[in-house]
Amino acid sequence: MDFVNRSNEINRIEQLRLRDESALLILYGRRRIGKTRLLQRITNANDIYFIADQSETPLQIRAFATAVSKQVPGFSRATYPDWESFFMTLSERLKKRVTLIIDEFPYLVKNSPELPSVIQKLFDNREELSFHLFLCGSSQQMMQKLVLDSAAPLYGRANETIKLMPMNVYWLKQALHCSGTEAIEEYSLWGGDSSLLGTPFSGTKPQRCCGKAYP
Repeated sequence: MDFVNRSNEINRIEQLRLRDESALLILYGRRRIGKTRLLQRITNANDIYFIADQSETPLQIRAFATAVSKQVPGFSRATYPDWESFFMTLSERLKKRVTLIIDEFPYLVKNSPELPSVIQKLFDNREELSFHLFLCGSSQQMMQKLVLDSAAPLYGRANETIKLMPMNVYWLKQALHCSGTEAIEEYSLWGGDSSLLGTPFSGTKPQRCCGKAYP
């Protein structure tokens, strides 16, 4: 299916990669708005992508270490008692700067409330780090508490904070390869929620465009 929209977000993200020092990105938005698809779009062979779940912290650390092993051979052979030792060891083991991408970050915080403070400590000394860190989450309330509130652990630490919004009607037209009038008709039914474009509703015109739109 076509990937449209998000050119501005992709440009902002790629600019972070060019920074000489480690960068912190916060990406958030409601569920099924296209966050994971966007992350997959910008992930390259040198990145470390990890999608969290609701497992207990030791299991999450072990799973993340396994993902890291694709870039740092043998990394998962060690046992990391906490997130601070995990990230500090990773920074020491990396031979070149990479990008860590953590999807569903609030799941990690749910089981490890100290994690935002650990990341705060890391990025207060970012000149010593060997990685960029991209954090993504669907829990808008939690992401705001972690980043946007003045008392939040990560307040003022992020180089970019991106709230992903629904696509507008212009990009809907591009995605569906239809006329402007048809795009407005579709938008009146689906809005900018691209996930709903794959939902078949009997007797509605959008059946013809299922599966073609981003994400």
